[in-house]
Amino acid sequence: MRMYTRLTLWLKIAILTLLSIPSGSFVMRRIFSRIKPGDETGKRLSAFFTGWLIRMGTYEGIEWFSIIVFMITGNATVLLFAAISFLGIATSYPRPS
Repeated sequence: MRMYTRLTLWLKIAILTLLSIPSGSFVMRRIFSRIKPGDETGKRLSAFFTGWLIRMGTYEGIEWFSIIVFMITGNATVLLFAAISFLGIATSYPRPS
């Protein structure tokens, strides 16, 4: 594969990572802000799971794209972005608050 193609794929992963992680967290916080203390449990759980799935989906998208680019290019440095995304998932365990 040509060098400029590898570089553009690497840049796409970097941009995807820099945009996806904050946007997933932002959308999740917006959905969580709609939960009111007096809401029924089913409505609160529905909002929680929706926000949580959106956030985890953004992390997972980065991982899959990084793995696919690694399989196409053979460049192992793109797996760094998959590792960053995995750490984001691992540290995002829900805590009671």
